[in-house]
Amino acid sequence: MSAANQLAALVSNMYATGLLDDQFQQLQMLQNASTPDFVSEVVTLFCQDGERIIGELAKLLEKPNVDFDRVDAFVHQLKGSSASIGAQKVKNTCIQFRESCQQKSKDGCSVRSMAVPPASEQDGGVELHVGMMRASFKFQNILNKLLNWLLGSL
Repeated sequence: MSAANQLAALVSNMYATGLLDDQFQQLQMLQNASTPDFVSEVVTLFCQDGERIIGELAKLLEKPNVDFDRVDAFVHQLKGSSASIGAQKVKNTCIQFRESCQQKSKDGCSVRSMAVPPASEQDGGVELHVGMMRASFKFQNILNKLLNWLLGSL
């Protein structure tokens, strides 16, 4: 399978699994001969900004008194950037996270582990959402490296 076909299959799978939505296609349409690395650059910036935001969220959630308004502001920012590039799963996770923040509940807010818990533990707490976002961004970073490799092989 050629690199172009591998890339097409990967992107198709990402749509099928809900990782991406139609906004990503709009982003791809902005790429042209004068900006051949546009999508890769935007995804890279998104991942870098996302990791920064997740780091800030982790710090805020580790404090004894969580400032839910600040947490919500960071999550709102991440939701906006996720929506603008078509990162549907990250956007949906942010929506769930914001709902948890608006309840201002301390339950599940101490970030003991940034890993996504098993399905039986997915109770909608803030800790779960931070873990899900971190996992999504790790996947996005891997995807970005793969996209760069595949595009370099074309």
